[in-house]
Amino acid sequence: MSDQVMVTRSPASAERDGWYSYYVLVVLLLVYIFNFVDRQILAILAEDIKADLGISDSQLGFLYGTAFAMFYATFGIAFGRLRTPGIKGATDRPVSPD
Repeated sequence: MSDQVMVTRSPASAERDGWYSYYVLVVLLLVYIFNFVDRQILAILAEDIKADLGISDSQLGFLYGTAFAMFYATFGIAFGRLRTPGIKGATDRPVSPD
């Protein structure tokens, strides 16, 4: 005898999950757009920022590359931890009919 549990989903649940997928897609698209625009603004204003702060080309390169990457990596991990506070994959467990 098999120990598999059959997972049944109602049509309302499937429809809700479909809309949620589109919602997540739109949110990720907006994040990507803001990320792109943010990087372009920094590139456009690089000479003005360099003159205003009185920094060298290498310091500007650090600001534009390394510091930016460290910021995104740090907050990416932090937001990932917020997203999965409990056991990873806890929402993917099948529900038994008992």
